Amino acid sequence: MVVGIHQAALLDEKSTPRKVKGYLGIRIDSILADLKKQSSDHPELQNFLKGLWVNPTTPRPKPRAFILAGRPRRSVLGDDYAKLEKKAMENLRDSIIAQMNDLDSDVSVVPISVDPTNESSEKAAIKQTIQDINQQRNLQQQDELAIELLVNNSDPSESKSKDSWIKLYYDAGNGRAQKLALSLQTVLKQDNLPFSISALPDSYTNTRGLRFCRDVNLPAVVIFVGI
Repeated sequence: MVVGIHQAALLDEKSTPRKVKGYLGIRIDSILADLKKQSSDHPELQNFLKGLWVNPTTPRPKPRAFILAGRPRRSVLGDDYAKLEKKAMENLRDSIIAQMNDLDSDVSVVPISVDPTNESSEKAAIKQTIQDINQQRNLQQQDELAIELLVNNSDPSESKSKDSWIKLYYDAGNGRAQKLALSLQTVLKQDNLPFSISALPDSYTNTRGLRFCRDVNLPAVVIFVGI
């Protein structure tokens, strides 16, 4: 990014050898203002200025939080519970989005849903969804993140636990993802939810790795809610 043109160095005359104590230059906004004055008589200069990003008031794009909910998991939960999961997690996502919009206007939340044409193939659905997130992410924005919302892996009818819990899984090889998971864990605990909350590497899962954590090109966390 150009901020100005160097013109001269100011030397300390009392030092031996003389040391630089400051610099003189012309700010780029002054240069652009002068060029704009001259451009009225020069169409080529007008076209050149139009091709520059020169507006310092243009707001920086907001970092985005991609939240995936409702992808098909019939092979894990069966048809009926997969439908219940889809509805429950989409409702949870809507609630999270509403709260984030109220609390942090500097983050833009992007709801992600599975393309209905891919719902017949669970592997194709998650693959396409991850590709969509990777394509939408802003490569210049370092603060974006991705979250997937799921219920507990086992068939709810077979769950014997009476405890409510939230598990935040992240790729242990991604330090930013781990930091994100721990930050989310802290926030959730502060809300005094009646849940046992833990942040764990995704290698602790039955599959020893979650595709969403590994393949999304952002700090990514899969949130499992068990009741």
